[in-house]
Amino acid sequence: MLKKLYFLTVCLVLAQALQAQDEARASARLTFLQQIFFENQQHKLDEFLISECRTFLKKNPFFKQNDQILWMYGNVLENKKQTAQALMQYLKIAVLYPTGTLAQEAHDRLQHLISQKSLLCLVDCQDQLENYLNKNHFYESEAEGLFNIFNFIFSLNLSCFDRALLAELHLFEESCSTIPYSEDLLLYWKGVLQKRLKQFSPAYGNFRKLQSLFPRSSLAPAALLESSLICYKQFKELNEARDGFIQVINHFPDDPNSALAQFYLADLYENGFDSLDAAIDNYRLFLDAFPDHPLYFEAFKRLSFLYFKTDRYEEAITLIGLNLNRRPADSTVVVLIDSMANVLERKFKKYEFAARSYILLASQLPVNEQTPYYLYRAARIYARYLKDTARARDICNRLKENFAESPYAEKCKLLLKQTIKK
Repeated sequence: MLKKLYFLTVCLVLAQALQAQDEARASARLTFLQQIFFENQQHKLDEFLISECRTFLKKNPFFKQNDQILWMYGNVLENKKQTAQALMQYLKIAVLYPTGTLAQEAHDRLQHLISQKSLLCLVDCQDQLENYLNKNHFYESEAEGLFNIFNFIFSLNLSCFDRALLAELHLFEESCSTIPYSEDLLLYWKGVLQKRLKQFSPAYGNFRKLQSLFPRSSLAPAALLESSLICYKQFKELNEARDGFIQVINHFPDDPNSALAQFYLADLYENGFDSLDAAIDNYRLFLDAFPDHPLYFEAFKRLSFLYFKTDRYEEAITLIGLNLNRRPADSTVVVLIDSMANVLERKFKKYEFAARSYILLASQLPVNEQTPYYLYRAARIYARYLKDTARARDICNRLKENFAESPYAEKCKLLLKQTIKK
């Protein structure tokens, strides 16, 4: 027992001695960098300082005086017009060292960068940045504090920060490999940023790595979707992309990415495999399963035009009527159906279906200033193209009875006179 205690004591003393040596070396390097920084009035050593500060942070990620390094690093980056990276260094000082001697100066530099709008994207996030700066940030370790900053910058979703944030994530990964952190989240951030920067090979690798190492992560469905999209759009590996989309749909039905997988599976069948019947089936599945999704109207439009393309006009009209019933007051639906009726009339020359679309718009929408217009368009098609004068007269009578003051009532009267003369 005494031997074991003695051994542990020796190990502790040695560890403390090594730590003291490391801190002494770090302090000496800090002193040297400060000297070079103050001598660098002509900015001839900017590149050297950037390299050395980065190396210092990589080797000493949690040195107690890192705010000094971050301050010098930020200043040099700002001088080199690398504003996004400079901003991140000042942000780290403000969040990780809120009571330090440089905290107020870091706040001032951040406010200056925000007010100067040296990055155009700062206009879009000025309020968010200022709110974030004014918050009290609580974290158990500096690593957690850094993740807090990364998460905030990532959530801004601004392209001007992509390259700077990716560099910070690489630095964190290189310097903090021995401490616990959310590696699945880091891999996801890296993959998304690399994809935005068109670095598709490493992005795909990071998404696949996340799926392999963390199959139960809440980010696994998103990683599978993203890797499948890269296979589809960039690598043209259509079979692998299809299998990935189907896996997201089948294995993660309650995940938000399931809807996107369903949409892109339909898109893949339409534009990748040119399998229009399969595309139609999958767009219909999307519309039925996700009626409130932001891509609903895009899927509705695509499905309608696929019906037109495959001569399934009756199904197209049924789809149009169904959507008008579901969303009678939605202007987006109205605009889409209006454009479809126009295409049916002028491009496909399917006059009866165009007329029926206009009648659906007039009948199922709340009465408004557009209703007489749709009735007139339908009557005009029946009179001029379908030569169905009786149907045209019925529609014009309806227009005249309900909208006698509308200019389209007078147009209908002229239309019928012209038809009779012919």
